[in-house]
Amino acid sequence: MNDEPQYRVYGITRMLENLPEPATKEAQENGLSIRLSQWAQGGEFGWVFDNESDTFDISNCDNFGIDGTEFLDDASVCAPISFYLLYRITSLLDGRRLVIFMDEFWKWLRDPVFKDFAYNKLKTIRKLNGMLVVGTQSPAEIIKDDIAPAVIEQCGTQILAANPNADRAHYVDGMKFEPEVFDVVKGLDPQARQYVVVKISSSAAIPNVLPLVSRSTCRVSADTPKS
Repeated sequence: MNDEPQYRVYGITRMLENLPEPATKEAQENGLSIRLSQWAQGGEFGWVFDNESDTFDISNCDNFGIDGTEFLDDASVCAPISFYLLYRITSLLDGRRLVIFMDEFWKWLRDPVFKDFAYNKLKTIRKLNGMLVVGTQSPAEIIKDDIAPAVIEQCGTQILAANPNADRAHYVDGMKFEPEVFDVVKGLDPQARQYVVVKISSSAAIPNVLPLVSRSTCRVSADTPKS
């Protein structure tokens, strides 16, 4: 970790001090000064960015996690915080290998800033030696989003957990899985800890092969085709 903080010195407050007085009634009621003051010290969102120093340093972290629980459901701060975090994370794409895991992907997609990021990085991150791994509880939340085609096309390997309540329209019509894949997902015992692994590159050539992966090495050996 870098022990030297990046000083902001209450940058938003300093900026407000140098803005001219609003010249029109409209600017006085909803101009830059009024809107920005919410993000300055003493304002409703002053805690987010207007502080003395930025101690968020991930430049030398091999593994780190960000819990979005506190801000993903807050429409007022979700977009600015997401934009900042994505800026800091994508700054790590400097040639080193970077794997970004995103759980509750459907919830992140509700933020326009993040949606643009996901759409772009799904298509380009591999060229930057990176990988995006997204997770969601149900495909229904993904297929109704307007970037669903990019998610489906760019996720070359998909791991499906057992779902006795699976909806054929979501899996076959929406996610474009083979009907056989849907049948296996729906028929798996949730307590068996088995998963269906679908690889786009191989499933087209061998559509009837559905590797089942469990924590049992015996099961893995039994499911492995003999050469």
